[in-house]
Amino acid sequence: RDDWWDDGHSSLYLDNYSAAGFEDVGPNTDLQVGDVLLMQIRSRNGVPNHAGVYIGDGHFLHHMHGRLSGRAVWGGMWAQCLRTVLRYRGDVNE
Repeated sequence: RDDWWDDGHSSLYLDNYSAAGFEDVGPNTDLQVGDVLLMQIRSRNGVPNHAGVYIGDGHFLHHMHGRLSGRAVWGGMWAQCLRTVLRYRGDVNE
C-alpha cells in the first residue's frame, strides 16, 4: 500500500527486517558492502520509509519515487535522514 508511513501506526521496515534475516547494527556502525540504510524522509509516523543498499567507496543504490533507481554519494542529506543500518545475517530458521 502506498503512503503506509503516513497512516499513523505502520512501520513496515522495522516490523519485518528480523523475519527476513537482518539485524539492526545501529546508525553509527562502520558501513559494509551490502548493508541496508534505513532513512526517514517526510514520514508522519516518524519511522524509516526509504532504504538504500551500501555498495562501498562512499556510494549507495536506492530508488526515489517517480525516478529511476540510481547510485548516489553517501553523506550529507542522506546521512542526516539515516535512522539505522541493517545487516543480513541469514535465514532465522537455519
